[in-house]
Amino acid sequence: MAGDLLGAADVVLVVGTRFPDVGEPLPPLGPATRIVHLDVDAAEFGRFGPDAVEIHADARLGLAALANRLGRLNRRRPSRRLELTTLKETATARACSAPPDCAQL
Repeated sequence: MAGDLLGAADVVLVVGTRFPDVGEPLPPLGPATRIVHLDVDAAEFGRFGPDAVEIHADARLGLAALANRLGRLNRRRPSRRLELTTLKETATARACSAPPDCAQL
């Protein structure tokens, strides 16, 4: 499911993560996807590919500051609930098609 979302995203906000670990493949970002990377460790910048925006800050404080600045620029848009529900159902079906049984999902 994450791959489906990331591949179609215009922008991905990466916050304080070291994913992927060494030896793991990069997330499946689309060719035009822009990355906004917020991290307390500046050495992490560029780990996913070139960052469009790098914010060197503590995650909690940086997200609060970002929300304060973006709030006035945000606009109402249609809900993506149906799209996300469909993606979740597709991912669950894929997971259930391979052993072990997914009765717990």
